Amino acid sequence: MAYKICEIMVALAFAILGGGVCFIAGGFETGNFPDPVTARGLPYLAGGFMALAGTVLVMRRLVAWLKLQGETLVADGSTEFRESFTSWGRAAASMVIALVWSLWFKRLGILVSTPPVMLALLWMMGMRSPARLFSISLGFTLGLTVIFLVFLRVNVPLGPLARFGYLFGLPA
Repeated sequence: MAYKICEIMVALAFAILGGGVCFIAGGFETGNFPDPVTARGLPYLAGGFMALAGTVLVMRRLVAWLKLQGETLVADGSTEFRESFTSWGRAAASMVIALVWSLWFKRLGILVSTPPVMLALLWMMGMRSPARLFSISLGFTLGLTVIFLVFLRVNVPLGPLARFGYLFGLPA
């Protein structure tokens, strides 16, 4: 059993942390570097999302608790299905996959390293349809590539495919 106050305090701390990130980002120097997001953009977006998400979680909990009596709730983290990883196993495997991706990224490039990583992560989340696995992995990779290379003009590694980048007007 989990106490209601503990659950709401975690959500509230998340919202406060997001507000703190936005506050700290306000002191960042913008500089002269031509950055489409600016030095403050990403912290503002991430902190704002954290503050909004934490506030929404607090509000949802308060509304749900009006229906429940007592001081405790049924705790999350109960026994999972036998055919799936445990929660800590998924988290650890995700971190290992992210580490492998970071090691592959510069050498193999975004277009080669990201699809297998996405396949593995989607598989761990329980997606088993081959058509959905491949379409989401490739769609995510192409979308991410277009956003960074075309719209934001960020030079991400293309790895062995870099020699074909000139066909699309991409930097080598």
